Amino acid sequence: MNRFLVLLLAFGLLTVAGPRLLSQDKEKDKEEKKDKDGKKDKDKDKGEKKEKDKDAKKDKGEKDKDKDKVAEKPLTEEQKEELKSLSGTFKVIEFEHNGKKYSDKERESMRIVQKGQNWKFTSDTEKAEGKDTPHPDKSPKEIDSLYTEGHIPGKVVKGIYKIDKDVITYCFADPDKDRPKEFATKEKSGLTLMVVRRMTKDEIEKDSKKDKEKADKDKDGKKDKDGKKDKKKDKKDKGGKKDKKDKDGKKGKKDKKNKDDKKDSGNALALIRKASDAFTNRGQSISRYAPCLALLDVCGVSDRRCNVLRRATELQFKSELCWVNYLDKVAACGVGKDAAKCYKKYSGDAKRCDKFTNKAQYVLRQLTTQTTETQTTETQQH
Repeated sequence: MNRFLVLLLAFGLLTVAGPRLLSQDKEKDKEEKKDKDGKKDKDKDKGEKKEKDKDAKKDKGEKDKDKDKVAEKPLTEEQKEELKSLSGTFKVIEFEHNGKKYSDKERESMRIVQKGQNWKFTSDTEKAEGKDTPHPDKSPKEIDSLYTEGHIPGKVVKGIYKIDKDVITYCFADPDKDRPKEFATKEKSGLTLMVVRRMTKDEIEKDSKKDKEKADKDKDGKKDKDGKKDKKKDKKDKGGKKDKKDKDGKKGKKDKKNKDDKKDSGNALALIRKASDAFTNRGQSISRYAPCLALLDVCGVSDRRCNVLRRATELQFKSELCWVNYLDKVAACGVGKDAAKCYKKYSGDAKRCDKFTNKAQYVLRQLTTQTTETQTTETQQH
């Protein structure tokens, strides 16, 4: 029973609260949709504003572009006639910027050549070209100059001018500045005053000749510079070859020196071997007869064998003593860098020792030959 009452109570609550909850959900969905639509409209308005700003900026850019192209508008007959008065070859006789006047030397090379709208400015430090659009109906006369080449290409400078026969006075404002009101400049004014004079035919010819001479001089200077460069290169190559030759010469001398040192060392070693043979090759040495040397003093004049033996023994003693002295000197030379020179220094001593050795062996051979002949004779007699 109690369970049934609880179910009825729950059903009643759902019946009462259900529609209310459903209504609240619908209101919530409606508000979310409204917010979403509002945000979408806001984004749309923002996008439209952005596009509008972009178009405005584009229109402004095109307007500024058209403003810069003021010199490209069709000219009136009055403007065309005025350009004839502005045409010619001119020399700058006065130049002033921001209140500072240029010296004669600074404007000496300044020239302006104008043909109709087109003009060309040249100097030692600057070159520029452009187009002029005069407004002779203004007072003072106005001019707009469009730079097509130079330090401000695409920019239009506004100015005023006046013509007095062959002399023309200009006053220009820097780009993006207002047109000047008078023919004068001040410090930080952003204005340039320029007075030009039309050159005569003789002056133009003289100027052309001067320019030609300058061009030839520059060409010759460049040629001389290239020649000096080539000469310097040749000198460098020659110096390099000389250095290589000197290096090769030094290397050759060094190789020759090493070869000579090697040869001297080889000679010294050969002599040392001879000295060694003088002591070790006892088969041909007569030093074994040394104990009999004292008895040789009694040799008679006619005792040839006795005298030969005595002579051979004396020479052998001299040879052995000489080699001992030579070996002592060579041993003092050591085996260092200058050993070969030291060996060569005592080569004369070695030759003298070798001479004693050869004489001793020669005398010894005589003794041996004489003994053999005597024995043969005795055998034959027997």
